[in-house]
Amino acid sequence: MTPRVLSLPFREVVDPVCEVYGLPRGLFNDFCFWTVEGTHDLYLVPAGANHPTTLRDLDELGHRVCTGPERRPTSTLLKMIGADARRNVVEVDADGEVRFNRGEVLELPEDCDATVLIVRRGRHALGGLTRLTGRSAP
Repeated sequence: MTPRVLSLPFREVVDPVCEVYGLPRGLFNDFCFWTVEGTHDLYLVPAGANHPTTLRDLDELGHRVCTGPERRPTSTLLKMIGADARRNVVEVDADGEVRFNRGEVLELPEDCDATVLIVRRGRHALGGLTRLTGRSAP
């Protein structure tokens, strides 16, 4: 039996992300969120897209933005929202960007409380950093 593709309540997904990263809710107004029954992955799909019915549809129409039972944000999501984030952001210079890309440990700001932080150089989001290790997140 093929697992069903299920839509998720907008606020259930968006409100926690906006809270953690200090984002305006309107940032997600043009999107819907979906999952595949029996998995923990969340997908972001443009609201005007055809209704996805398979995992392949989700892969073609949207982006996997959260994974795992704790809905851990993917680097894809962090790159998409990073320029607008006001909380849980690690600002790096050119040297920090090189170190991040090499997978080296970065110094973390004390005021961060998210499990996965956004790494940004200027308004360009580079991806995510795991707070526990200080290394890039998958």
